[in-house]
Amino acid sequence: MVEFLDDLQNPQACSCRQRLLAELQAERQELQEDGLHLFETARLTRFLQGNNGSAEEAANHFRRMLEWYRKADMNKKRLVLEGQAWNVDCVEGGRKLFEMMCIDATRQSPDGTMLWIQRDGLVQIDEIMAVTDEDLVHRMSLICELREMHLDRCSEESQRLVKFVQVRDLTGLNISAVVRNRAVMKRLADVFKIISTAYPETLSKMIIVNPPAGFNMLWMAVQPMLNQRIKQKFVFIPDGPFEFPQKLAAMTGTSALQALADLGERDASMDWPPGRSSFQYRVLSPGCKAQWSFEVQPPGCYLQLQVIFFEEVEDGRPSPVTHEVFPMQGVTGAVSGHCGPLGVSGLLWFTWSNDSWTSTMKIADLKITVDSSGEDELVRNPSSSSVLMQKRQRGAASVGAGSLLSLSCCLPWFWETETEEDFGESSQVLRHHRLRHHFDSPRVVREEKPTPAEEPPEECGWEGGLGSQAFAQLMMRLAALVLVIATAQTCRKYVSLVQASFFEKTPW
Repeated sequence: MVEFLDDLQNPQACSCRQRLLAELQAERQELQEDGLHLFETARLTRFLQGNNGSAEEAANHFRRMLEWYRKADMNKKRLVLEGQAWNVDCVEGGRKLFEMMCIDATRQSPDGTMLWIQRDGLVQIDEIMAVTDEDLVHRMSLICELREMHLDRCSEESQRLVKFVQVRDLTGLNISAVVRNRAVMKRLADVFKIISTAYPETLSKMIIVNPPAGFNMLWMAVQPMLNQRIKQKFVFIPDGPFEFPQKLAAMTGTSALQALADLGERDASMDWPPGRSSFQYRVLSPGCKAQWSFEVQPPGCYLQLQVIFFEEVEDGRPSPVTHEVFPMQGVTGAVSGHCGPLGVSGLLWFTWSNDSWTSTMKIADLKITVDSSGEDELVRNPSSSSVLMQKRQRGAASVGAGSLLSLSCCLPWFWETETEEDFGESSQVLRHHRLRHHFDSPRVVREEKPTPAEEPPEECGWEGGLGSQAFAQLMMRLAALVLVIATAQTCRKYVSLVQASFFEKTPW
């Protein structure tokens, strides 16, 4: 194991770097002043760690990097990045590329670790393919170089090898469509080769969230091709929409959750097809109160709702303290709730999910208000989004790679004073939940609105026999399930292509 290399002052690590410098003496003399940055302590240590501490293998890897460096003329290109802090706007066209690739790299975990959040199911494949190969590689190379410079500066300051954590949400990603698209695979392979060759050991951990159907089989087929060090970088969170936020927050803090929600702010849709889940959040300060209200339509349909409060992480605390403000349960009709005043800062996290197999629903009149002054002053949080999640891993229902499968819900929210009279006599408090005297009991109201006899309410369940629309939808979903199985059975055919494109001998 080469964990001792994480400590840049470790005597054994210093000895390894001296051996590597001896191996690279000719290259160092040739580059002279132009290549001094390539021989800095942190960068050399990354090559050593990526090659299990072997100076000989690290030197060969370093020479492959130099070959690409010269070919790409990186010494000249990187001059525009000298002295710049980590900011994607420092790279011309970098912000647009991040939008197309659905990436947020502005967040940090509570311990200061850089977070790289990416939602692969929302990648704009058509726009990326419209960019020339040369332009794409140019932008990605400069972004990787700027990231390396940032990580190396942090490493020199802390005297420990600093890396970043990547969180990739695979919700909506059609793996089979991506693998079959040779043009996409080639571009992915080109970018991956640059990263693995020129920027090894910048990645600490890759957290895979919501892997779609077929991923497990692909992973089982690919896993034997990876060495133990690479396999240890992967962490999987396959849980559903109500479980994964707490697990992800325990690993990265709430910043990753905020980024995933913010990245979903692309579409505004009121329709909730079967399997769709939505996330929203509000950042709360001590003394704040929060209220929310909405209506589930059509009448008689139930949405699953959960509200969680993550306490702000204090120094030394490894993960947020989580409070279940409103436990997951089905709600219908008019729904209202509130919590507070809060005695601590934190993140209020909402999750809705359409758990039905056949019914499309709507959320009407959604209002989430935050009162921080006690004088009915609304604090508008800029982040309001929703995430489309695939229910029961129905990967075959996904469309082509890069489709905008995450439906966002950017709705206004207003201050609304609610009293007991406002709730009406039919109001029902489902749960009285008081936690450490920080939370008031959330109030959930279910109101059945009268429906005229000549306009019967829209059915939510499967009724009407074999000729009903619900039955036809169910048959279509069964057919989609059969297609999932067929797709999974052919997954191994693409393993060789994945191996050739991604998993080369060069370490990460």
